[in-house]
Amino acid sequence: MELVRGLNIGTDAIQLTHLQFADDTIVFCEAKEENVKAIKGIFLSFQAFSGLCVNYTKSGLLVLGKEEGWA
Repeated sequence: MELVRGLNIGTDAIQLTHLQFADDTIVFCEAKEENVKAIKGIFLSFQAFSGLCVNYTKSGLLVLGKEEGWA
């Protein structure tokens, strides 16, 4: 079961879903509302299981290929 579909990168169409650096994570997905909701659910589950918190004030959302105000 696939919760979030990543982006296909390059001529080999390698699916990229995320990159992690120390305590930073970049998530890549198709610009669909259901993907954004699934990622939010994953973050909430992470918080519940780990006891850590996602700092949403230091987080951002960048949407490419959609009209302004989409999200």
